[in-house]
Amino acid sequence: MFRRKRTQPNSKEWKLENLRYLVAQLDSIRAFKRVELTPVEESFQEVNRADLWDEIQPDVEKVVYFPQTLPKARKLMQVAFVLRRLFPVCFFSIVLVILTKTGFIPIRISPLASYVLFFGPFAILFAFVYVDLFIRRIVIRHERHHPNMQSKQKTHIKAVIEKLTQDLLKELVSLNEDPVKYPLKLFYNDYEGMRIVKEMRARRLGPKYPTYLAVPSPKDS
Repeated sequence: MFRRKRTQPNSKEWKLENLRYLVAQLDSIRAFKRVELTPVEESFQEVNRADLWDEIQPDVEKVVYFPQTLPKARKLMQVAFVLRRLFPVCFFSIVLVILTKTGFIPIRISPLASYVLFFGPFAILFAFVYVDLFIRRIVIRHERHHPNMQSKQKTHIKAVIEKLTQDLLKELVSLNEDPVKYPLKLFYNDYEGMRIVKEMRARRLGPKYPTYLAVPSPKDS
């Protein structure tokens, strides 16, 4: 998943990075991938496009929260929530084991307890990843049987992505930057203003699905 670089807020690269982030995140949402919406809303504000967020927010939320309408996925999401909350807490057990083994904390822990405390968080992390992937499998299966699912919302999201792409192109021109240096990995290849430079095959729990490496491109290029 695309992440924003640690650029200085209000620097000339800041708006550019936020625009790229928004395009990638909205494309992921269109592909029914789970995305945290708070950073997305913040990025819309950073690029002075809160109007677009107000316009698209209801459709984005309907797509993002769709898995909660599927009974099996909803139960697994509750399990994933608990596992996600447990991992940061369990992380301290790893630190505890390291500190006791190095002598920083004068506490004796049995080998079995040390083993459980050290590898327990990794087991929880593995379980979280597995549950998260299983949720995606449920959504993908449902999507396969309902190809027009959320089509109105996804069409609207696509339109907003294309508006952001035009903003991105303008920002690249203003910075005199080569768009080729700013590729994006996308799940769709139908955006006006994006030129596909490479097609890849990404596995999503079973069949391989295409992903695309794209660069911003003017309409007449």
